[in-house]
Amino acid sequence: MLFLYVFLILAVFFDVRTFRIPNKLILIGCAVGGFYRFFYPDGRSWLSYLASAVGMFFLLIPFYKLRAFGGGDVKLLSLCALFTGWEKGISVALYTLFIGGLISVFYLVYHLYFSKDFYNKNLRHVIHFSIPVFLGVIYEQLRGGFL
Repeated sequence: MLFLYVFLILAVFFDVRTFRIPNKLILIGCAVGGFYRFFYPDGRSWLSYLASAVGMFFLLIPFYKLRAFGGGDVKLLSLCALFTGWEKGISVALYTLFIGGLISVFYLVYHLYFSKDFYNKNLRHVIHFSIPVFLGVIYEQLRGGFL
């Protein structure tokens, strides 16, 4: 699972720095995740983990269409499902939504009461959703683990 954490940390770094998660990082993560699950299948075939990633991708496409997630966030959650499997991937996605909602509320309250730049239309007011994904994976592992 160390590989997943490495990719999540890199995704957070790129997301915070450039507001993007590189496709090369996701592709390398998918290749490593595929090899990892091929050699350590955890009682299932590696194709079931691949199906988990594809299923998660198509499950989250409506969030992308509603502009709730960016494309990189959808692909990052799909990468998490590749490493964790379908059931844990859904848990990670739900925890990510909950943590992202909490961060959004704190962001909104902070900027409404303490920042004068909140109403500036030239600033980008976004939540880097790679951070809630990373925290959701950590919480899922602390809650029950996925290995």
